[in-house]
Amino acid sequence: LTPATLISAGTLAGGTEVGLLFDEPLDQTSAEDPFNYEVAGVTVQSARLVGSTDNVVILTVSATPAAGADVTVSNVLDLAGNATNATVASAQSDLTPEVIGEAGVDPILDG
Repeated sequence: LTPATLISAGTLAGGTEVGLLFDEPLDQTSAEDPFNYEVAGVTVQSARLVGSTDNVVILTVSATPAAGADVTVSNVLDLAGNATNATVASAQSDLTPEVIGEAGVDPILDG
């Protein structure tokens, strides 16, 4: 069996989160260990596995990474126990996070 493949990494301009997409589900314990990740020029503060397919990891980092910063993954396991060790250059979107409404409020019904 082969380990999970890191397909891509990306950030929003000005953001302090890096999203990682893998090709298969990951072991939660190893995927959520921030010491299993490096992002060039910043410190990885936390990692969380998200989504219903368990193949997306969101890293919270200390500052906005540079566009194209290398993201390195070490010892993240797939469900069969195979360790992923990979490096990819992150993509950075020109999009910026913006508040578009208030959660739980219907703008039509509530005015």
